[in-house]
Amino acid sequence: MVIFVIKSQYWKNSSAIEEYGAVTWGNGSSGSAGVVGINNSLIGANVGNKVGDVFPLKMEII
Repeated sequence: MVIFVIKSQYWKNSSAIEEYGAVTWGNGSSGSAGVVGINNSLIGANVGNKVGDVFPLKMEII
């Protein structure tokens, strides 16, 4: 299985306030579709969190 992540450090929640940030994951083998949200992402809890802004990542599926 191949997993991919997309960082969106300027993602805004439903209140339209920017910079909560999100890191969204998906299945690179079968594909993924949809909007960034709490069901498919790690999101910031507060304005200015910018989740994904600094994002070192190494993933290895065994």
